[in-house]
Amino acid sequence: MVGLLVGSFFFGVLGDAIGRRRALLCAVSLCCLSGLAGSYAPGYGWYCASRFLAGSGAYGCCYVAIVQAIELAGDGTRTFVGMNIEVAFGAGSAAVSLVGIRVKEWRQFQVWMVGVLEFSVY
Repeated sequence: MVGLLVGSFFFGVLGDAIGRRRALLCAVSLCCLSGLAGSYAPGYGWYCASRFLAGSGAYGCCYVAIVQAIELAGDGTRTFVGMNIEVAFGAGSAAVSLVGIRVKEWRQFQVWMVGVLEFSVY
C-alpha cells in the first residue's frame, strides 16, 4: 500500500514536470519491469521490493492516464470520458481472473500477465 501512495504522489508531480505522456510511459515501464522482476525474485525481500515498485507504477499509470484523458476531452464529455476509463480497469480485472483460471503457478502467471498484457499497452 505504501507503493500506491508513493506512486500516486511521485507520478503526479512527474507528470506536471515532464509532461503527462512521458510520465505515463515511465509509469508503464516501471510497472512492467518491476512486475517481471518480481516473478524472478530470489527471496521474499526482493519480491516485496518489486511489488512496491509495481504498485507505484500501477497507480502512476492510473492517475496520469485519467488526468490526461480528462484534460484532452471537451467540456461536455469530461464526465463520460472519466467514467469510461474505469471500464478498462474492470476489463483488466476480468482478464486477470480468466488467466488465473488457466495458469496455476504464480511465477508463470506473473510473467504471463506482465509479458503479454502490460506490454500490449505499448
